[in-house]
Amino acid sequence: MIMENCILEAKEMSSVQAHITMMQNIINRMAQNSMQCKQWCIAVETVLFGIAKDAVDVWLLGIVVIVSLMFMYMDASYLSFERQFKEQQRHLIDKINKGEPFGKDLFMVETTKKDFRQIRNAACSFSVWIYYITIIIFVFVFILMKYYGIFA
Repeated sequence: MIMENCILEAKEMSSVQAHITMMQNIINRMAQNSMQCKQWCIAVETVLFGIAKDAVDVWLLGIVVIVSLMFMYMDASYLSFERQFKEQQRHLIDKINKGEPFGKDLFMVETTKKDFRQIRNAACSFSVWIYYITIIIFVFVFILMKYYGIFA
């Protein structure tokens, strides 16, 4: 009973609430940045597709693929950071729930340096790869349509 009261008091501390709110804001910002990568990608590629249709330049479509891969990398980086912050938040909440000391974890926001494995794992998530692979497939369909003269 005493342990449960201590855990309840810890959960209700204003510093704990402030830290969780701060972490949630960071996580939301990473999710918004990820969404903006997708929005900017589609905007840039729409312009490039428009130019490629008028100029009939297949090399420009190669640039679209490169741009897609660049945005995919940025998107995966933001998703990787978002996952790190979620894990940090989960770790703090687990400590509080177990009654372990957690004071040194408050207001500590740390990420590991960009690790290729973490970014690769994030890029393999459904929300990232389905979006960018669809664009790349569309580029190849566009190239085939140009090759067979459908755009006359």
